[in-house]
Formats: sequence, structure tokens, C-alpha cells
Amino acid sequence: MIADIKCWCYIIAMKVTKYFHSCLLIEDHGSDILIDPGLYVFIDNHLRPEDMPKVDVIIFTHRHGDHFDLESLQKILQTSPQAKIFCPPDLQEILSKEGIKSEILKPKQKINAAGFEIEGVKAEHGDLPRDVPDNIGVLIDGRMYHPGDNVTSTPPVKQLEILALPIIAPWNTVKQAVDWAVKLKPQNIIPIHDGYLKDFMRESQQNQRQENFTDAGITFYQMKGFKEVADF
Repeated sequence: MIADIKCWCYIIAMKVTKYFHSCLLIEDHGSDILIDPGLYVFIDNHLRPEDMPKVDVIIFTHRHGDHFDLESLQKILQTSPQAKIFCPPDLQEILSKEGIKSEILKPKQKINAAGFEIEGVKAEHGDLPRDVPDNIGVLIDGRMYHPGDNVTSTPPVKQLEILALPIIAPWNTVKQAVDWAVKLKPQNIIPIHDGYLKDFMRESQQNQRQENFTDAGITFYQMKGFKEVADF
């Protein structure tokens, strides 16, 4: 007689916290990844860099101040001195001069860190009249994609679960961002890169994007305030 065997499978949700602008905290596997803790996160005194939670990995998509701030990083590292840092080549040069250890994340490169699979995606920074930095897209566990300042890249997955979408920026139009997201057709969208906006305009933009993506069959998470959370 063969006994019945019952298998209980527990799926732990990926928790994504949007602090502000393009800064995301990703929690899964009992570990944490912090992406783009730039100056905008701290400029209105909602949070001090030294009060950021302890994290295992810090990723910078590029060196612009709204995504990377040296003084803020130094304070974050006081809480998370063991954190591994991944970034593009030009930012690694800056960090190296400051005595901060980091690793370059390259397109198509896969890195295992703190239980996460981190894959670099070719994602050139959107056009600007000057100071165009290296930019790298970041795919986490094949599930969540943060493109940095880019709305043209293609993450290497058949069905993307979560897209962090820059909804407004000086380097693209709103239509370009919407068209790109609809083409990728992720299951879910988190709005990022909206720290330029006043509260009423952020709400208006997110309401409009919700209509766009609902029509396209995509779930859009409205994240209008500071430190908004979504579970997947």
C-alpha cells in the first residue's frame, strides 16, 4: 500500500516598497535589495539616509543625483556596512575614488546575491542635451524590472511580472512610456520617476496612467505618497 503524500507549498510574496521617485526596496528570500536611493528620497526630510532599514544589496542604475547621492550612500552604509553594491562603470569609478567597494553590473550578466538572481539589461539612458551617464536595467529574479532612466529596453523574459515604469521625465514623453509599457505587457506596473511632480499633478498623472493600463489589461499600482507598499 502506498501512502498518500500531501505536499504543502508556501509561496512567499515579493514585497516592493516605493520610498519616493525611483527608489525601491525589494524584500524576498529573507533579504533586501535597495535600488536608486537618490537625493530625492531624502530632500523633504521624510526619511534620513541613516534611518534606512538594513539591506543586503544596493543597486544604482546610474549616477544622476535623483538616483545616486554619495553622502546619502555613505550614511546608508553606516547601517548596512556589509551591503554589496552594483552599478554601471562610470559610477564605480566615483565610488572607488571614495574608497567604497562596488561591482560593475553589465548587460546579460547574472549575479546571485543574498538569495536574489540579479541580471543586468542593456538600457541606455534617455536622450539629454548633456551629461548622459551609463545606465543599466536591472531584472530581479526574472520577475521585476527596473530600467533606470530608460523606456526602450527589453528585459529577457517572456512574461514580465512587475515593471517599474518611469512615468514622467525630461528624456522621454508620456506617450513613449505608455507605448513601451503596453508593448512589454507586464502583469503589473509600479510608477516611478515622478518625484518632480507636485502632489496634485502626481495624482492626476497616476489616475490617467491607471486608465491607460486598465484598458491594456495591466494592473497599475497607484503609489502617490511616500513609502507605498505592494505585495506580489
